[in-house]
Amino acid sequence: MSPEELRAAFLEIRSMLESASDLESLGQILDELEMLAGSGLPTLQSRLVDEAVGRIQAATSAPDDEREPLIDAARRLLRAGTPKAPEGAEAAAPVEPAEPPPAEPLAVEPASITPMGAGSAADMLPFDDEPEAPAAPASAPPSGGHDIGPASCRVEEDPELVLECIEESFDNLGSAEGALLDLEQNPDDAQLIDTTFRAFHTVKGIAGFLKLTLVTELAHAAENVLSKLRDKEMRYEGPIPSLALDAVDLLRRMTQELQDAMSAGSDPVVNRPETWGDLVVRLRDVAENGIGAVAAPAPTPEPVAA
Repeated sequence: MSPEELRAAFLEIRSMLESASDLESLGQILDELEMLAGSGLPTLQSRLVDEAVGRIQAATSAPDDEREPLIDAARRLLRAGTPKAPEGAEAAAPVEPAEPPPAEPLAVEPASITPMGAGSAADMLPFDDEPEAPAAPASAPPSGGHDIGPASCRVEEDPELVLECIEESFDNLGSAEGALLDLEQNPDDAQLIDTTFRAFHTVKGIAGFLKLTLVTELAHAAENVLSKLRDKEMRYEGPIPSLALDAVDLLRRMTQELQDAMSAGSDPVVNRPETWGDLVVRLRDVAENGIGAVAAPAPTPEPVAA
């Protein structure tokens, strides 16, 4: 099955699930899923389809009031496994069914994470009281931060849970970006500052749970700057707006790298971006020493003439 055919199959079954209302329609969806499962799927999609089959099988024998949560779990699994549309083919791609707005995240202690199948992955995420990020070094390292942080981080958690974490991170980064842009017009708006702080805090918590040290440290450095703004120790001015937006952009790039790797069935690895170290050091300098302490970004070397 080609990537285009696989995407179309996922979208068709997701569309069927949107209108599933009785046992007969669930039985038809189950037949489609079992046919899809036997078509030689990539590892990630195979895992997610198997999980969706289990949810639909449970829904066919569940009481009416327990059926919808199982169907909704199957929808999330299939949404997570749907391959991305190839570049340039968006106009020809089938229209994806509208998704309901994301539920408010639940504050769950890391120790309370339940095994797969006991609930949705979104309900298992630790958004508050998550492990703190590694402490920043006492002084900035040489070379503008090029040598700090691991070269890469690998995720070991269950694929469905990781994909739910990725989706939640994207939602929070979008919230942070919108609030930061609004802050340029209203730099003292406490609600916008708190929205951005909470977004970085949540992304840090998700990354800490997944042991993505690179994401955790960058989000933590940005969060500390927003904490200073929230405590009115600094204003949203000088280098802070560009630093905060750069942090959102780089966090989104690393999150997208992980999502792309998982969608392709590749190793779920996030590599250290070239600008990561400089940005972390500059954010830490602002949080620790104030706006005047931040250094300019390392200059890009001029090309050597032949």
